[in-house]
Amino acid sequence: MASSNIKDLLTSFSPTSEFYAISSGDGRVKIWNTLTGRLHMEFVNLSIDNAGGGIMESKHESKYLSLD
Repeated sequence: MASSNIKDLLTSFSPTSEFYAISSGDGRVKIWNTLTGRLHMEFVNLSIDNAGGGIMESKHESKYLSLD
């Protein structure tokens, strides 16, 4: 039985495995600290920049997120 509520789920570990990023397809990315199990940071209202070759970028206070 198909559901129209299914969204893409993207996940990735940092190179050192200290952080785990998860995006549920709703324009938010949450960064979790794998050592403490706590939410490290959340980016909201992300959008894809098609002119940049599908790169997703966002600024959060003094932090910067870039995904490709």
